[in-house]
Amino acid sequence: MKTIFLFRNKAVGLNDSLSSFCQLAVTAQCLCLFAGPPRLDGAQSELEDAAPASFQGNPRQSHIVEQEQIAHGRKLFMRETFDGNGRSCVACHAITTGTLAPVEAQARYQRAVSSPKGVQIDPLFRSIDSDDGVSEKYDRLLTNATIRVHLDLPPEVTLETDPARRSIVVNRGIPSVINAGLAVVLMADGREPSLESQALHAILGHAQAARLPTQAQLEDIAQYERSLFSRPELAGAVPDGSAPLLPPASTPEESRGRKHFERGGLCALCHSGPLLNTTLDDRHFENIFVSERNVLQNPVQHFLFQNADATMKSVETPDPGLALITGDVADVNSFRIPTLWNIKNTAPYFHDNSAQTLEDVLAHYRLYLPLSAEDSRDIIAFLKLL
Repeated sequence: MKTIFLFRNKAVGLNDSLSSFCQLAVTAQCLCLFAGPPRLDGAQSELEDAAPASFQGNPRQSHIVEQEQIAHGRKLFMRETFDGNGRSCVACHAITTGTLAPVEAQARYQRAVSSPKGVQIDPLFRSIDSDDGVSEKYDRLLTNATIRVHLDLPPEVTLETDPARRSIVVNRGIPSVINAGLAVVLMADGREPSLESQALHAILGHAQAARLPTQAQLEDIAQYERSLFSRPELAGAVPDGSAPLLPPASTPEESRGRKHFERGGLCALCHSGPLLNTTLDDRHFENIFVSERNVLQNPVQHFLFQNADATMKSVETPDPGLALITGDVADVNSFRIPTLWNIKNTAPYFHDNSAQTLEDVLAHYRLYLPLSAEDSRDIIAFLKLL
C-alpha cells in the first residue's frame, strides 16, 4: 500500500537528501588526512530473574533518589499493567537488553502457542501490534521485532491521497531503556521530552491502559530507568557532559577500530558525548538514508509539507522521522543518532530494525562513506568492547 504526503515545494528525491551525509563523508576524509592522532506467569518471572544485578538499580544514585523509589519503579516496570491489555514495560523492554530482538519474539511466540491458552497468554502479542493492527497475525513482529507507532501529523503536513487524515502509522524498533537516563533526546524522532512523558504515552498507547498512572508512579518508573547502566563508568556521566573514556584495545583490530572514534576519526564525527550519539557540532539527528533504502519494504507514503511561503514540497518515504515532529521538510528522514554503548547487545539496528547485525550496519555505511572492508571489521571489533 502506498500513501502520499504533500510537503510544500518540489519533490524530494535521493539526490536532494544526499548533500549533508555526503558532506560528512568529505569532511571525514579531510579529517582523516589532516587531523592529529585521534505475560506468561512463568515467562514474566523468567524475564525478571534474568536481570543482572548491574541492571536492577545502581546504588551510586542513592544520593539523588531514595532506593525505595527505584525499587517501586522496578516493580511497576515489571508488573503493573494499569488495567490495560496485560502489558507491563518489561513485555516489550527485555531487562537484559532494554529492547526486543526477533529471536526473543520468536522464542516467546513458540512458548505461547504451545501453551493451553495460546498466543494471548504472552502480552507481547496484542492486536495493536499485529501486522494490520486488528488481527492476530504477527509476521512483522516476529521477523523484524518492530511495533506500530501512531503519530499525529503536524499542521504543516498532509497526506496527498487522504488530505483529511491527521495521523499515520509507521513501523519502528523498540528503543532500549538501558542508559536512557543519559539521553538528551528520547525516541527515534525525539518526540518525548522526558522519561516520564515516554512512560505515560507507552502506557496509554501500547499497553492500552484503562487506568491513568499517577505522576508519582511515572516518576518512579523513570527513576528506575535512570538507574539502568550497561557499565559502571556510565553511572558517573551526566547528559551533555564529557564521554567516559573509550575502553582500551587489546588486539590490532580493536586498536585500529578505536582510532575511528578518537578525535579526528570518521565515526567520532557523529558519535561523541556521553552516549557516543552526538555530532561534533552538538546535533542529535542525522539522515543516513535508511528510509530512502527501505530495506524491509515498509509501506511507502506520500506527504505534502507546507513551507512558510505557502509553497508545497512532496516527499515519498516510509517514515519521515523528525520531520513529523517539527513539520519542517528539511528534517525529512532524519532520526536520532543512536548510542553506541552496549550496542553489541541491542540488535537489530536503525529506527526500522533493518540491520540485523553490526556487519549489516557497516555494509550500509560503506555505501556512502570511505570505509574499506578492513575498516568495517576493525570498527566492529571495537564496538564489541563498548
